[in-house]
Amino acid sequence: MRSWLMATGMTVALMASTASAWAEPVQKIGFVNTDKVYRESKDAQSINKTLEKEFGSQFKQLRKLEKQGIELQKLLLSNKLPPAEQKNQQERMAKINKEYLALKSATDEEYSLRRNEEFASMQQKANQALIELAKAEHYDVIVKDVVYVRSEFDITDKLIQIMNRN
Repeated sequence: MRSWLMATGMTVALMASTASAWAEPVQKIGFVNTDKVYRESKDAQSINKTLEKEFGSQFKQLRKLEKQGIELQKLLLSNKLPPAEQKNQQERMAKINKEYLALKSATDEEYSLRRNEEFASMQQKANQALIELAKAEHYDVIVKDVVYVRSEFDITDKLIQIMNRN
């Protein structure tokens, strides 16, 4: 009986010391708003300018086709055209619509791929800056993408400052 009590006591003591080592309280928590980083950092702004230059002509062509379509639609809805001309303009409208949809689909896909490439490299840079910040300011936990966080835990602006310095 005595050896059983002694064994139980040692087991409880061992479990308590192990549990306390594992259950160290988190001392410092930070939160990063990735959407804000992707909007406000110099890297994000640079990426957006680069993509605007790269895809500007395609976007301009899309706007031109859209404007043509709107003007043609107004003309068709006015009912001022003779039936033969009405038919010609409807065919023209269908052609413009088809061209617009094909260009929009291709542009959207290409733009999305390029944007993802650019932001993937920026994300690596942001993660490195985040690790630098965590080590420098002794954070125990840094969280991204949460539903709610109090503003005192938000370190997004600090991260953007570090990224803009580098």
